[in-house]
Amino acid sequence: MTAAGVWALWPSSRPTYDPPHNTRQYIAFTACLLTGPAGLADPRARAVWSGMQAASSATNAQVSYVAAAVGQAETIGSVTPFANSLVQQRCGVIVAVGPVEVATMQAVAAGHAEGRFVLVGGGSAASNIAVVPPSGGSSIASRVQVAVQAAVRGSFRSGVFS
Repeated sequence: MTAAGVWALWPSSRPTYDPPHNTRQYIAFTACLLTGPAGLADPRARAVWSGMQAASSATNAQVSYVAAAVGQAETIGSVTPFANSLVQQRCGVIVAVGPVEVATMQAVAAGHAEGRFVLVGGGSAASNIAVVPPSGGSSIASRVQVAVQAAVRGSFRSGVFS
């Protein structure tokens, strides 16, 4: 009887952990967002983030964001370390929203020809920079989604996404 009890209580050789079925396998690509100090509380940043999340759902790319430091004067000098941190993380595409963030990323992109950048609401297109103007034929979220998906698929194109 004791042997039967020990056998019944002995752990099986197979694992009992069953991972949740809603987990997603990400590809080795991250799209990064640089916002102003308000972060995703800013309506335009929230719209951009929505487009990035839609691109992530469509491609399985990871998305992340960094907000410029709260409590500091928002200048190109104060935002540059945040922009550089995204470059150093080797984000596959960096999206910037907010006037100071766009100006900062425009300057940073000039020194990183290998990077891919999307500037929302301003800036100038270059070989490694796409611009999403504040107004256009479709929503900012959908234009950001198209730009990020193109970068993920290796078909990044500079120019203006209107």
